[in-house]
Amino acid sequence: EIPRCCISHLWRSRGAHHSHLLSFVFANGEVLTVKPDMVTCLSRQQRAAPTEQNIVKALRIGFGDRTAQRRDTWLKIDEGCVTRSRARNLLRRLGGKRPKLSSSTFCDLHVGGDGGESPRLDAYADAVGGLEVMPTRPARDVVMLLHQVGDEDFPDAFRAELAASLFGVTGRPVLNLTFPLMSLHTAISLLGHYGYVGALQMALQAVGRPAARRPPSQTG
Repeated sequence: EIPRCCISHLWRSRGAHHSHLLSFVFANGEVLTVKPDMVTCLSRQQRAAPTEQNIVKALRIGFGDRTAQRRDTWLKIDEGCVTRSRARNLLRRLGGKRPKLSSSTFCDLHVGGDGGESPRLDAYADAVGGLEVMPTRPARDVVMLLHQVGDEDFPDAFRAELAASLFGVTGRPVLNLTFPLMSLHTAISLLGHYGYVGALQMALQAVGRPAARRPPSQTG
């Protein structure tokens, strides 16, 4: 699933996702983050074909797997394209600027949810209504946590630690939303389309405020 998610998010025409990051969260709490720059590295070396072999090699070499590097001494991945960290120090490891709290949305998207308890993210329908009821400016930065209903949830305190790392606060409101049943890489591709046409931020603005909750403030 990891190579497919990378393809869905990073291999986009005209650099549509040049500023978007893709992270994978593992059961032990480790976070693997991939920047779109990895595609540029592969392209420079005529390895840009989005095959599972190319992507897995790039990821392993990118996060410092010496065995993978010995097996393919020609492939070079620039430092920072792939990073490993914990949620609590993610922003520091990435070397990025802290998103502005007032212009950010922190979303928990349940893929395969029935929409009973949380609103369904329907970008086109919600965006149209949102223009009338939400006159404020849509979020500039969106942090989207995707996981499939029925699968193992994120590690304990992950959401609170991530909010503290990105926004410098505990208890950052989380917007709970649902998506129809589909694979994660399909959901990522669909979200990418919503973002590209400008519908995602408006949809989040339309459904956002009433459904927000706060994650646990303890990070132990």
